[in-house]
Amino acid sequence: MHLACFANALLGIETNIQVVQLLIDIGGKELVMQKNKDGEIALHKLLRRHSHYSMEVTKMLLRAGIGIEVEVEDKVGGLFLKNRSGKTPLDILLYSYALDVIIPVIQDIIQGRPILQVAITENISTELMKVLLAHFDWCIEVKDSMGRLPIEFALARHPHPHLDWQFGGLRDIFEATVAADVRRRSPIVVASLYGLRWDNGMKIIADEDGASIGQKDVVSGLYPAMLAASGGEKDHVSGDLSSIYELLRRNPTVLE
Repeated sequence: MHLACFANALLGIETNIQVVQLLIDIGGKELVMQKNKDGEIALHKLLRRHSHYSMEVTKMLLRAGIGIEVEVEDKVGGLFLKNRSGKTPLDILLYSYALDVIIPVIQDIIQGRPILQVAITENISTELMKVLLAHFDWCIEVKDSMGRLPIEFALARHPHPHLDWQFGGLRDIFEATVAADVRRRSPIVVASLYGLRWDNGMKIIADEDGASIGQKDVVSGLYPAMLAASGGEKDHVSGDLSSIYELLRRNPTVLE
């Protein structure tokens, strides 16, 4: 499979599409996900070069790799599987002139799948996280099999070095969540709803959005401190005690 995809990417020969399809028919998802000595799956090889035919093979590999499951454990067709150098097929695509051409092809296959949750699980780079949010903005509102949005999934995995507020992509996920909120809630309200920790984002948001600490949520009518203490609308969220204390300290009128 690796050789067939490399030949397709290198030569762009139409007959190789038939070879790849034959291999998929024989080996299925297991063959598509098989790694070589460098820890690479066939998709790594394919996305190093671009041709009209490689776009078709990309679709074939993604469909075969995804199968019919929509689970976080499913690696979304191998897009986030890392080789021995820690690079995913999408990392390789980042440095390709074909990025804008291949992205729509990928989107047709993975639309509606919990790709951010998979990306978080695979500890992708912050740079790649930004690309996902920029090109697949719909993914911020897709829930996983347990009903968790990306922001909820990310916070459930904290503390984790790859989910640091400043350097691990959590801020990008949070800002995309705020932007996608049709009710236009303030950042401090959204942070309180999802139980952000004071030492991992909440303090920065409170400093940047200080005026909103004393304003009630337009939906629930509660102050941010109350939302943080109650878990907001999220029954499974436990408020961070430091966040609750600091929000109350900055807006003591809540206690009156």
